Amino acid sequence: MGLILPKNKKMFKLSQKLNFNFILVGFLLFLTMMETNLYAQTNKIKNQSDPNQNISVKDLTISGQNAKLPSMTNVQRDSLIKPEDGMVIFNATLKRPQYYDGEAWFSFHNDHYIGERFGGGIVFFVDNTGKHGLISSDMDQSSDAKWGFFEEQVGANNKTVGGGKSNTEKIALASKDNQIASRICSELNLNGYDDWFLPSMDELNLIYTNLKELKIGKLSDALYWSSSETDFNNAWLQDFATGVQNEYHVNKIARVRAIRAF
Repeated sequence: MGLILPKNKKMFKLSQKLNFNFILVGFLLFLTMMETNLYAQTNKIKNQSDPNQNISVKDLTISGQNAKLPSMTNVQRDSLIKPEDGMVIFNATLKRPQYYDGEAWFSFHNDHYIGERFGGGIVFFVDNTGKHGLISSDMDQSSDAKWGFFEEQVGANNKTVGGGKSNTEKIALASKDNQIASRICSELNLNGYDDWFLPSMDELNLIYTNLKELKIGKLSDALYWSSSETDFNNAWLQDFATGVQNEYHVNKIARVRAIRAF
């Protein structure tokens, strides 16, 4: 249908003006629609998965198909006031991932490591191979045990790492009292293991250094017996409040923490 042209010249000019305005408005609407459509297309492209675009989700960064953990040094990690249970970081000092279990930081590692939950307890010593070491039970076996009185020395005088097992065996053979520290350990069946023993003087100190000072294993600020005899009627124990080791009479009351080897 064509435009109706008025016969009056004034009306004709007015009609031309109206037609022009109508066309102008239509053109502006067309431009607006095109701009809106272009914006939508651009926005759609931006929201599509872009392997070169990093997306921040809390502390986890995802880049394409790869995930990057927040990186922290030991100092930065330990400065966290209250880490959340299950928090995972990349330890830039150790060059490996770590997670927080609500009590302490632990590493993802193929070899065994200090603080690892393994073999019925907590690893507190690992030898140079990374495959063998010593495990502490995750709880005290007694809070008021005696070392045990004997008529003569039983020969449980090994103080070194690796000596606790033989010390415990010698004490157990010399006494049938299952309430003394060594027999509490040698008769222990815990978490599927029955080869526990009372740590030697040096083994006990490693528990203090590698677990107690790192607040792992729920160890008390109290006295703990070692299996190391000093002389007749005396044996070594360690104050876990201070780390100091002293010899005391075998009838003194102290706590007991069993260990085992792997």
